[in-house]
Amino acid sequence: MKITKAVIPAAGLGTRVLPATKSMPKEMLPIVDKPTIQYIVEEAVAAGITDILIVTNRGKGIIEDHFDASPELEANLEKSGKHEFLKTVREISNLANITFIRQKEMKGLGHAILKAKSFVGNEPFAVLFGDGAIIGEKPAIGQLIEHYGEFGKGVVGVKKVDAKDIHKYGSLKVEHIYDNVFKCTDMKEKPQTPEEVLSLYSIIDSQQVYDPQGNPIENAVVDRDGDGKITENDKYLYKNAAPDVTMGLSSRLEYKNWDFGFSLRASLGNYVYDGINAGWSNMNPGEVWSNSLNYLSNRPVDAVARNWQTYEITAKASDYWVRNASFLKCDNITLGYSFSNLFKNGSYRGLNGRVYGTVSNVFTISNYDGIDPEINNGFDNNLYPRPISFIIGLNLNF
Repeated sequence: MKITKAVIPAAGLGTRVLPATKSMPKEMLPIVDKPTIQYIVEEAVAAGITDILIVTNRGKGIIEDHFDASPELEANLEKSGKHEFLKTVREISNLANITFIRQKEMKGLGHAILKAKSFVGNEPFAVLFGDGAIIGEKPAIGQLIEHYGEFGKGVVGVKKVDAKDIHKYGSLKVEHIYDNVFKCTDMKEKPQTPEEVLSLYSIIDSQQVYDPQGNPIENAVVDRDGDGKITENDKYLYKNAAPDVTMGLSSRLEYKNWDFGFSLRASLGNYVYDGINAGWSNMNPGEVWSNSLNYLSNRPVDAVARNWQTYEITAKASDYWVRNASFLKCDNITLGYSFSNLFKNGSYRGLNGRVYGTVSNVFTISNYDGIDPEINNGFDNNLYPRPISFIIGLNLNF
């Protein structure tokens, strides 16, 4: 499906560029002779976008005025014979089908984008930040749209930052595919030390909100500091990936020529962030169906029951996905039979030996419903479970 819709969140207060933004929205700060947000709209249009929703807040009416028609100004320019300026002014109001919606409560970027839910419906869409212009021969958002068509998955533009500044940004774990295209497999928001990057030994999440029936509410987490906003300060340390108790039991039994051995392990009190179910919890048709490759993506059974439609990160960064992963595991079972003087004949003493069979990773007993409860760093993003393996062996002594 061709992407024709874009959302531009432009509701922020612009505190990082005060005092310039005290009375002027940061999106309207000029770059040479045009406001920043106009470059962004033009980039979207150049990439084939025809419908744009700009999410604003009170005090941002000047953005709406900029993209609206200006009959009085146009009449004045025409009367004055300033036809080049007249053409420029008219082109601004005809760039695309631009609509506006207000984010009445400052609940962060994800909430602003969620305001576009009725605008985008079930279609894939582009998101461009209203205060960051990327100018080049080929529109940056157009490149992302191309790769969306190639892979059928969400695509985000990133850049390298200096090591001294990484604590200000989200740190991505990536796998190189080709050229400047990477697969993102993990993320750590604003790591404070090198050791903290991508570490989930202590799991930090937001506190999930539940309805009276005990069901998790989509994209709703607790405002723990009571400031009326959902921010990083509302996250808290919840549970631990390290178990409270570990135990093991190994035994070997022999009866006549038979031998039987097994090995058991138990881990009690370890918690795991279920990254598989969290990452595949979105039932939005635009996520479930790949338009470019024409196939349905797999979804866990409980994701169908919840039917969450959000792209909001708080739906994933929630303690709802942190599960008790205590387990009892049978690592291996071996059954053997020893024999002697096999094929003995006259002076030939025959063969001595043992035939045996071993099964590894025999079973796991756990209430954890993710892929693997035995995760060292507490983050379960394994795509495949551990396999059961079988070995049949024969030892011979001549």
